[in-house]
Amino acid sequence: MRSRTVQTIAFVTRPAFTLIEILVVVAIIALLIAVLMPSLGRARAAARNTQCLSNEHQFGVAIAAYATSNRDWVPRGSNQFEINWTMLVVKMLGDRRPYANCNEVPVAKQGVFQCPERSKAIASPFLDYVVNALDFDRVSRPAGQEGQWIEAKMSNLGKVKQPTETIFLTDAEYEDRNVEGLGPSLVTCRRNYENGQASANGIDAMDTWLGEHLPEGNGAVNINDSPGTRRVARKMHLGRFTNAVFFDAHAASVPLAPREWADMDKYGYWLKRFGVRNADRVKAMPMR
Repeated sequence: MRSRTVQTIAFVTRPAFTLIEILVVVAIIALLIAVLMPSLGRARAAARNTQCLSNEHQFGVAIAAYATSNRDWVPRGSNQFEINWTMLVVKMLGDRRPYANCNEVPVAKQGVFQCPERSKAIASPFLDYVVNALDFDRVSRPAGQEGQWIEAKMSNLGKVKQPTETIFLTDAEYEDRNVEGLGPSLVTCRRNYENGQASANGIDAMDTWLGEHLPEGNGAVNINDSPGTRRVARKMHLGRFTNAVFFDAHAASVPLAPREWADMDKYGYWLKRFGVRNADRVKAMPMR
């Protein structure tokens, strides 16, 4: 009789994860993500801050180049038909068109004019910076104009006291934190620019020429982050500071005044930052 070989098949039992173990792993991963996300968010915000400072550095280069060719004179505030700082920047970038109206400058198409932090909250690209047009000599106005704010058009760098400390241009406030004051709101400036590039109150109105445009004031004006008349951002970057380019062309971050200061002293701090002389007297005057 032929014998048969019986083969025995051995089944190897391999250990598997239990449902509890899987849930523990998922919980650990979720915990790690929760720990890392704020760090990643801060890293992205720091990168946006760096890009903004890079933009402002280019603005400073353009302004310095213009001053060198024009006996140290630089443009500040302007109407739509006067020379505007944006014209100098696009010229430096290679745009040689002779713009007769600053509202024709294609700022929406040039990324250098958009702050990556502010542009996240803007409906469409525009100009994310405002120029310092505050009158340095408010208390020394001619007879009949004493104490009035007059929009500054041009300044000579040789006559700017402490150019390394005096802001030339800075971050514009978020549109939803700015309201109509003595002049158009920032969102109105953008809409005017979009609806008709030769209209007034577009690029030409993106400036700071009243005390109430500063990020901190007195008399309950701009004393917190609620919507106000300020055009200068209170805390654009990392929730702590605003970026600026100074009259000596360098770019740097500018923090708010110390929290424990009185509102009037905080306002005086910004007046000095914007080059207003006799700030201790000016801060007691009306903000508009």
